[in-house]
Amino acid sequence: MRTAWVPLSIQYNNIELTLQDGSQHVGRVMSDDGKTLKIAGNPFDVSQTADVEKSLIKKSIPSKISPMPPGLISPLNPQALKDLILFLTE
Repeated sequence: MRTAWVPLSIQYNNIELTLQDGSQHVGRVMSDDGKTLKIAGNPFDVSQTADVEKSLIKKSIPSKISPMPPGLISPLNPQALKDLILFLTE
């Protein structure tokens, strides 16, 4: 199975797929073999996946909702938050 290389900055982003029948799948693309996308909908258990045939996809857009849990930085004090941002931007 071929897995496409994805830049680090987007490899954890979710995608929203709308299928021809109107159903939707939201999750991270784990693999793409050219015909089928393997989508992990649960960021805490990527072994739970759905296989989506690419020929059935009507629309595909990047999700505007982050898979990161809300409030993750809440316990950080202002200095720790500044340190984190500095670390991430270096």
